[in-house]
Amino acid sequence: MAGALTGFPLRGRLSWRRKGAELEAGQGSVLGRELCLTLARALVELEAVSVADSARGHGPGHRFVDTLARSYTEEGCEAMVGCIHARQTHLVPYHENHGFHVLAPGAPLDLQLPIGRIRFPANASMRHLVCPLTPQVSYGNGILTGR
Repeated sequence: MAGALTGFPLRGRLSWRRKGAELEAGQGSVLGRELCLTLARALVELEAVSVADSARGHGPGHRFVDTLARSYTEEGCEAMVGCIHARQTHLVPYHENHGFHVLAPGAPLDLQLPIGRIRFPANASMRHLVCPLTPQVSYGNGILTGR
C-alpha cells in the first residue's frame, strides 16, 4: 500500500443539544439548527494523509487529496479544513502546493457567515489548514468566507 487518507464531512461532528432547536459544536458553542446543518454540508475535514516513504515524491498523497476534494465537492462541500502539528514544518509546502492556506502556529480560523463569525481556536502546537473548494468560498487573513 502506498498510503492512506482520512477525511470526512463535519456532519457527524455536530451534536444535538437537548434544549430547543439548537446544536452544539465543540467548546460549548451553541449554534442554531439551520446553521449547523449548513456547516455540516459545507465543510469537510482532512484528518490525515499518510504516504509510505518509498512512494513519497511520486504523487499518491496529492491524488488522495484530489480524490477526496472532488468526491466531497460533488456532495456539496465547499471548503476543506484540517490541522497539522506546528513541528511538522515539512508539511507546510506540501499543503500549500496543494492549494491549502496554512495558518501560523496557534492562529485561529474564523468562518464568516451572514449571521456573524465563528472561531475555531488552535493551541500553539497546531496549525490550521483551509482550502476553498468552490468559487462561492474565499479565504484571506485568517477568515474563510462563504455564502
